[in-house]
Amino acid sequence: MITYSMDIQAPIEHVFQFIDEEEKTKLWMKELVGTTYIGTFDPENPVGTKFKQKLKEGGRIAEYDGEVLAYEKPKLLSIRLGNKMFSVDVTYQLSETPNGTRLHYTCTQTFHTFLARVMGTLFSGFMKKIFQKQMKALKEVAESR
Repeated sequence: MITYSMDIQAPIEHVFQFIDEEEKTKLWMKELVGTTYIGTFDPENPVGTKFKQKLKEGGRIAEYDGEVLAYEKPKLLSIRLGNKMFSVDVTYQLSETPNGTRLHYTCTQTFHTFLARVMGTLFSGFMKKIFQKQMKALKEVAESR
């Protein structure tokens, strides 16, 4: 499990937009190519919604199955992304502070195959650095706009 917490000098509603709205998410998550929702998508009540998400990984674009696990605007967004090798549960929890917003990020990886478990172990430090870099980019974008 990877956890990361930080304070962002911006209102909670503003920060949540950068997590919840795809075009704003792309400003800090450079790997995000796009999201396609399967079936009807209700942005006010998306829990249970399934989607496909494309992410840049090195020189290729990978597609992952996704599902919205929890949603409470502007305080909580939790999703699951994965494929046959692994899945990742990502949770963004936000709370108001006197100076803006406190973001607590949690990422839990589940490996479905032996090979994925080995690769996940080998690259766990690298993955943690990527997530920390993304969270710092989110902070910069949310505070600058």
